[in-house]
Order: sequence, then C-alpha cells, then structure tokens
Amino acid sequence: MKKLFSLLMLIPVLMWAQDPPAPKKQYVGVNVGTDYCFLTNKSNSGLKVGIKAGMTYGYYFDSGFRGELEVSYRKNSFRTKYNSKKDDALVSKEYNGMHSWAYLGNMFYDLKQLTYQQIVPYVGIGVGYGQFTDKIKYKSNDKVNVEKQRDDRFVYQGIAGARYAINENVFAALEYKYFCGKAHAKDHSIALSLIRNF
Repeated sequence: MKKLFSLLMLIPVLMWAQDPPAPKKQYVGVNVGTDYCFLTNKSNSGLKVGIKAGMTYGYYFDSGFRGELEVSYRKNSFRTKYNSKKDDALVSKEYNGMHSWAYLGNMFYDLKQLTYQQIVPYVGIGVGYGQFTDKIKYKSNDKVNVEKQRDDRFVYQGIAGARYAINENVFAALEYKYFCGKAHAKDHSIALSLIRNF
C-alpha cells in the first residue's frame, strides 16, 4: 500500500519534470475588408469602394520574423452609366468593373517590443504574381456586348497591422495593405483577419 501511495505521489513530479510542449509554429488565416482602387490613367469619378478577401498560411521563426503564403481577391466597379438621347430616352447602360487574383509570398516582423494589452503591431512586405481582368458590359434594348481585357504581371505590397490574442491559439488582426501591380492603378485595402495557430 505504501509503495502504491509513493507511486501516486510521484506522478505529479514526473509530469512537471517533462519538457513543456513545443510552441506552435504554423498558422492559417482568413481575411475580408474593403479595397480602395485609385486609377492613374483616367478619372476615378464613379468608382465605388471595392471588396478584398484572402486566405493565408504562415510559419513563425524564432527571430520574430514570420513567412507567409497568401491568396487574395479584389473586386471594384464603377457606378452604372446610362446613355440617352437628347429627348432623355434611354439608349444603353454601361457596366465597368475589374477584379484580380494575387498569389504572394510575404515576410513580416512582429514588433513585440511595442506590445500593449496583448496587441502586437507588425510590418511586412510581399511579392508575387497577379491576374487582372477589366470588364465592360454594354446593354441596350436589342443586344448585349461584353469586352474583357486580361493582364497578368508581377505584384508587390507593403503591409502594416496589429494582432490581438483572443487566446493562446487564436488571434484577430486589423491590417492595411498598399498593393501595386495592375497597370495604371494602386490599391489601398483595410481588412480584418482571423488567425489560428497549429
């Protein structure tokens, strides 16, 4: 009986003496937000606020840096343009929109020395490949005409944000991105992210 009691007493000691679990090094995330596209070759009049969404997979390095793979989608459009005759009779409608897919590799640095109330600011840069599509649709009483223009090219972005630890494995983040790649356009996006470590 004494031996059994001694063994039971040793169990907590043995558990405490074991190595602590290794910190989780990987994470996945989703984000959604608004996108503000600014054209440099024509007027931005009528250009509405767009949407931005994405998914990420990342890895933490011990140095405070983390690498990340990102897939993102952006969509913007102009207000519908109505073409009419002199007597105000409607002739046609014009829809003008654009969307893009981007595939990037990002590198971040978490500014842990500036942590406040579990909020960690960070900065980053990213480079990759983008697929851009411009679409103009003309619709009249008797026909519909659609014009598409495709442009694939190198893209890059600058990133700044802050993460908040909901618990040990789940984070929420607010992130700003300056995205450049589409010809004659620059994008500014603000998005909310949900990140899970594993």
